[in-house]
Amino acid sequence: MIKLLFTLMIGYRLVAQYEFPLRAMDLARPDPSLKEKAFGYWLGGTGDGDLPFGPNSIVVDSKGNIIVSDPVSWHFKVIRDGKIVKILKPPKGLCLAYTAISIDDEDNIYVVDPDFIEVLKVDDDSLQVVNLYWLSGKKISNGYEFHPDSRTNFIINGDIYIPGYILPSDEDAIASIKDGVLSLCSVDSLLRNLKEKWNIGELFIHDILRIEGDNMIYLSHTKPFAIRVKKGGKGAIDTLPFNSYGFFDCPPFVDKKGRIYIVDGDFDRNTMTGKVILKIYEPEKEE
Repeated sequence: MIKLLFTLMIGYRLVAQYEFPLRAMDLARPDPSLKEKAFGYWLGGTGDGDLPFGPNSIVVDSKGNIIVSDPVSWHFKVIRDGKIVKILKPPKGLCLAYTAISIDDEDNIYVVDPDFIEVLKVDDDSLQVVNLYWLSGKKISNGYEFHPDSRTNFIINGDIYIPGYILPSDEDAIASIKDGVLSLCSVDSLLRNLKEKWNIGELFIHDILRIEGDNMIYLSHTKPFAIRVKKGGKGAIDTLPFNSYGFFDCPPFVDKKGRIYIVDGDFDRNTMTGKVILKIYEPEKEE
């Protein structure tokens, strides 16, 4: 079912809402349609932040294809015009349950796992591995071993930034990937520079969604909770009210043009049926 909505927000409008069935995944009686027509949940799952319950990551490529990670059916679903048009099987050995995905300006998909970062490229109806950064037990810089936090990552001018921590010090750190090179940078230094440039009082590394030129899109925990866009350095703020990551604990995605994609859902515990709701917002045109 497709609904086109035009609801005025403060600086944003809801331009599309797509709904997909949410069905139980029973390993004893697998349902082939689960992969192609619906999203899945494990029988006995809670849906309360449980990663195997429904989609857990979303990105959008330069052609407008929406790619959603569905760890239950163990596939990436490609959505176009409100329909699942393609399913992509991940490479062998790649677990989607505890990963986060991101995408760069060249449409390379970064799958962040606690032990490695795998870079994939869509080739017709398959995913090809173009790079692999093995992290477990590997010293990246000055004898430090980096372990990513696979819940979130963010984009700065097309480059991927991955929060995590380093061993043996157990300090917070960020890994960035530029031109195929993985390097570490300081969380404190990055946050200090961002707060100063955009005049933000409180900012956490997991709140950053995207920085593109002089615009910064981030989550704000001040009431009301919202996605905020700082335009032109210390300029005006646009706000999109946002109560949480949504039903599935799937972080929002912001594309290069500033459109915001939010995965939400609904579930009836009496009937054990539900739906996945994809909402797309775009910035209001400036006069």
